[in-house]
Amino acid sequence: MSGTESKVRAAFLPIVTVSNIERDSDYVWNIKTARKMRERGHFSYILVDEKFKDSVVDEDGIKHLFFRDVLTYNRMMNFMPDMSELLSHINGKYFIDVIVSSRRNALLFARTFLNSNLSPMHTLCLDSIVRRLQFKLDEKVSAMYFSEFPTVFSTSHEVELARKWSNEYGMEFKSKNYVIPCGIDVELAKKYWNVEKFDDFTVFFGGRINPEKDFLKITKIIESAYRLGIKANYIITTPSSGVPKEMESRLDGIVKFYTSCSRELYLELFSKSHLSLCCSPHESYTFGFSGQASIHGLSLYPNEP
Repeated sequence: MSGTESKVRAAFLPIVTVSNIERDSDYVWNIKTARKMRERGHFSYILVDEKFKDSVVDEDGIKHLFFRDVLTYNRMMNFMPDMSELLSHINGKYFIDVIVSSRRNALLFARTFLNSNLSPMHTLCLDSIVRRLQFKLDEKVSAMYFSEFPTVFSTSHEVELARKWSNEYGMEFKSKNYVIPCGIDVELAKKYWNVEKFDDFTVFFGGRINPEKDFLKITKIIESAYRLGIKANYIITTPSSGVPKEMESRLDGIVKFYTSCSRELYLELFSKSHLSLCCSPHESYTFGFSGQASIHGLSLYPNEP
């Protein structure tokens, strides 16, 4: 880092949706980025729910700040009221230069409520996945962000999707964007390169079980294969503490579920399986799928560009 570059104080807002924060891919991506910033002399705060106080550890150059009911605001993709009290440039407890998150709505609120004429608040959208959202207003807000403010994408394909999306809403895609792949932990992957497969043909799925992953399609595929008499074992792993009731009831006795699954067990079971499913039509190259590729396993993806 040259002597002319100034130090940055960043606040990261990861979207943590599993009970074990260390297994949450968004948290992992955020803290890895914070560590990279630390190498360049910058300081980072990571904002998480207060229920994780005993689960995270501060490091040199990285400090955790705790909020109430963060998950509620994560689901709303919104701005947390405590942020204005802690992060305001005018009367906040912590002075920061940039807020980093994949919550685009929260970032737009931050630019509105935390900006000042003397010291503007910068934002950066990190590892954004471009997908159709449930509400058109949320889509439009996302398009607004893509058109105006900097975003870090995990693939160039995501950039083109964001550009197309902005154009659909009549907005010029003119923000500065970056493509930074999430990377592969090769040393971890090596442990699973020569693992023997299960004796019986095994179909695998691993990840959060939610609408974004299209868990109903996964359920239908496995259910249909079983009813057709296709001989196979089925494994589903998830970092979450449970699975949707509909999936659990329809696949009871067919699938072996591993909930609150660690990354190491996830990779071990994948490496022993013969085929992995991905039904999400809007995945970028995330930690889970990059990990699968690094082990050279066979995975089926939707027929998307």
